[in-house]
Amino acid sequence: MTQPTAYTQITDYSDELVTSQVPGTHGAHLDQDFQAIKLTTDEIRTNLALIQRDDGALKNLVVTPDSLSAATKALIASDWTPRGAWATAISYVIGDIVTEGVTTYVCAAPHTSGTFSVDLAAVKWIALTLPVTSFIGTLFDDEDAAAARATLGAGATGDAVFTAADAATVLAIIKAGVVSRSSNTILGASDIGKTVIATSTFTQTFDTAANLGDGWSVYYRNGGTGVITLDPNAAETINLLSSIPLQPGDGGLIVCDGAALQLVGKLTGPAFSVDRNGANQTGVVDSVSTKVLHNHASFDTHSAFDAVNSRFVAPAPGTYAFEAQAAIAAAVDQGLLNSAIWVNGVEAKKAEIHLSGTEVQSAVVVARLQLAKDDYVEHYFRHGNGSDATIHGLTSLTYFSGQKI
Repeated sequence: MTQPTAYTQITDYSDELVTSQVPGTHGAHLDQDFQAIKLTTDEIRTNLALIQRDDGALKNLVVTPDSLSAATKALIASDWTPRGAWATAISYVIGDIVTEGVTTYVCAAPHTSGTFSVDLAAVKWIALTLPVTSFIGTLFDDEDAAAARATLGAGATGDAVFTAADAATVLAIIKAGVVSRSSNTILGASDIGKTVIATSTFTQTFDTAANLGDGWSVYYRNGGTGVITLDPNAAETINLLSSIPLQPGDGGLIVCDGAALQLVGKLTGPAFSVDRNGANQTGVVDSVSTKVLHNHASFDTHSAFDAVNSRFVAPAPGTYAFEAQAAIAAAVDQGLLNSAIWVNGVEAKKAEIHLSGTEVQSAVVVARLQLAKDDYVEHYFRHGNGSDATIHGLTSLTYFSGQKI
């Protein structure tokens, strides 16, 4: 098919709007121009269908020998000759293969080399390979396995794995990286990649983050029944804390960025549950919010409950769930009773009931709170008995508990 008909505008509508007074003239002229446009568009689509597949690729069998330039035919027909690394002031002919950087090129036009970038821009060279990183280029250029292992940065363990004779040897090497310990041995740079299983109760110490280095890591798990305390060097931190207790079954990957440690994995708590241990709290003034003085901990995983001040102090930022119940030992019918959770000295959540009868009655409050590090949370009690009252000390009636979620 010949080339599509070029579209030429038939009518100048800006002029016609001024000069033509015949009704319907504009519409007729528009139809003529639209028909001309349609003719050109249809012929373009017909020609395009001859060379393009529906997926956008060049249509099969479209390129024939007579479609190719003489230079392209010469390049295809030539014997490709490896010439090594490209160099300046060298006479190159079609088919010569060179490397420049980490890319391989074939010569597309005879020339004497000058500046490679200039010759490349003049299409005297055609890239045969995609550029690769200098790291891969170095790896490909390594002369032997030892050099390749050095390029990969393999340490002693990795080197042993690379040179292992069989799968059984590899498995033995991996198992050698699993260490069981019942007392502290400082973790240092040479422990990178190890798995440590703690089986007793002790404090695990670390070399400085600078000595451990960016990228250092070990997998650490508390496989015993006691608490393992992870204690970074001096004033350094782990998860922004001065130390972290690992409860039985807790564990994860400890990584270093050269400045601090981070534990990524399963970590319990902090969690606590405290009460009055059976002792009543007397002299609670009517209509005054009074702190419940919890003095006994059923458990406190991170030692975060301050028994002296009867408050929980958040050791880390996050979302915490709390439950607090208070019981009045001798109620006054139709009086009021509330149990409240306070954060940093301000009431955050409360539960209030109207008393019915004079038997022991209780109110329980639950709260989910977003806390910052060192925010403190307390349990408060308030009543409307008309006179001083007593908080029941039974652990099942008056208690305060919470945990990080």
